[in-house]
Amino acid sequence: MDERIDEKLERFSETMERAPTPRERWRLERDAVLDSRPPKTDADPVALREERLERPDIGVEPEAATEWTASRRQNAVPA
Repeated sequence: MDERIDEKLERFSETMERAPTPRERWRLERDAVLDSRPPKTDADPVALREERLERPDIGVEPEAATEWTASRRQNAVPA
C-alpha cells in the first residue's frame, strides 16, 4: 500500500510540478486504498448475501448504523 501511495504522490508532483495540498494528498491516499481492493464485479450477489449472513453478528442494527452515518454527514464540515 505504501508503495502505491508513494507512486501516486510522485506522479502527482511530476505532473503538477508541485507537492499536493493536504486535501489532494488525502484523495491520492484514498485512491491507493481503493486500488488495493479486489474487484467485486464477478461476485454473485446471492453468494455475497449468503456469505454476509454467515458472519457473526457484531451487535449493530442496520437502522442504527444508518442513523449514525447520516448524523455524521449532517455535522461534517462542508468541502
